[in-house]
Amino acid sequence: MATLTLHAGKFPIHLDKVNQTSQFISTDSEQAFQENYNKLHSYYKTADITYVNNEHGFRAQPFDSYKGKFGLAIGCSHTYGVGVRAEDTWHAELGRLLNMPFVNLGCESHGPQAVCRVAREWCNYYAKPSIVVIQLPELSRGITATLQKGYTTHQGVSMNEWHTKLESTMVTSNEGDLTQEFVTAEAINTTVEHFVAQQIPVRLWSYTDDHAVNRHVKYNIQGIDLTQIDIDNFLARDLAHQGHVTQFRVAGEVAEHCKNLSVYAEYPSDDVGTLNEENQKEFHNMLRANNRIIYN
Repeated sequence: MATLTLHAGKFPIHLDKVNQTSQFISTDSEQAFQENYNKLHSYYKTADITYVNNEHGFRAQPFDSYKGKFGLAIGCSHTYGVGVRAEDTWHAELGRLLNMPFVNLGCESHGPQAVCRVAREWCNYYAKPSIVVIQLPELSRGITATLQKGYTTHQGVSMNEWHTKLESTMVTSNEGDLTQEFVTAEAINTTVEHFVAQQIPVRLWSYTDDHAVNRHVKYNIQGIDLTQIDIDNFLARDLAHQGHVTQFRVAGEVAEHCKNLSVYAEYPSDDVGTLNEENQKEFHNMLRANNRIIYN
């Protein structure tokens, strides 16, 4: 799992990935590749997958290189792109559909609260994006934080500098226990309002298995239902994440919500939103019927 840390006066840092380039990471290990080789789709038996991380340990170009029209893509390992090429991630395809590059702010293994914290930090240090698209991780990922001294001097952190280390924790909630739901909703609501206050459009989406309907989120969360997509033969190289075909399908559906950049995050409506699962499913079916992405 990537170690995400917060420092005073700095954008969040993945300490173990700063300026690192590797062929394998996390669940997409070399050992897993060898063991799973016969199960892989032919695309991933020869795919040149390289993880190139920038000065903050994110799989993106140097942050100060993003100027003009660009978007922020924020989420967990699905956004980071574990098991797929950088150009095969959902936001790379979304960028092609919307004709703008996206900054990959994927936080591998982290949950909604950490993801939202990273999102809110961007405008404190870098250029204003044209749009923000957030992929919400599963609700069961909570967050713990510890304050400690830096421990990696070669990665730009002084041994005398204190930082907050964020780690993902699995939270099991009993039926009727709304604590985690409230905390997650507050993080999401605050993040959306942070960008809307700056007149930056925001879009929220999640795989429906990850994000159940949260009654306390005030904004629409576009659900991507994988049960209606044949993904068995299109998993990523690690066989634990979605492969390029599904990522492209996601981009096509999300793009439908991003076409009008003058519209900010919408409140739930009677027709589609977080309050009505049946209407949400019907809406997704409509999008899927008009999807431009072709399986090939």
